[in-house]
Amino acid sequence: VDSYLEHCARHNIDPAKTYSGQLRVRFTPDLHAKISQAAAQADQSLNAFIAEAAMRRADEMTERI
Repeated sequence: VDSYLEHCARHNIDPAKTYSGQLRVRFTPDLHAKISQAAAQADQSLNAFIAEAAMRRADEMTERI
């Protein structure tokens, strides 16, 4: 790791950030209930429902770049 960071510093490169795959998100109680109901109707877990929605939105945003 140290050699990678030294390489990045020498070449003025931002080091790649690592992600854990875990994200804490806060919703209003009303939105939480609405999302939970929608996930149940889609026969998905709340996590899968939110991940799918986030992926769709991220894809939309990255297509514009």
